[in-house]
Amino acid sequence: MKLKISNKEFWDKVFSRQETPIYVDKADYYDMEKLLSWEKRFDEIKVALNSQDKQKGIEALFELAEEGYPEARRLLSDMYIEGKDLPESFSKAVEWDRRAQYADRLFVHKRKLSPDKSS
Repeated sequence: MKLKISNKEFWDKVFSRQETPIYVDKADYYDMEKLLSWEKRFDEIKVALNSQDKQKGIEALFELAEEGYPEARRLLSDMYIEGKDLPESFSKAVEWDRRAQYADRLFVHKRKLSPDKSS
């Protein structure tokens, strides 16, 4: 005996498998030189955010955050939580905070390794 499904379109919507988009972070490993250049830009951005040209500062902050600077990502998270200069959004705040934690782990310490003298 075959069951006849009525209103197939409705049930297809109910049981459809929606793929959640996978975000690929553009951040890459960075060293002290890159970190220092980011910090200089970040200081300039903070000045712009406190001036009358906030929109340019926010755009520059997003660019720097996309490059992978953790502090820029944390500031965006804070701005979303507080609703300061950006619409209040808990989900976006959490996303930027997680991305900041990810970027923290990408720092590469460059050290010269000396041969072991104990052997």
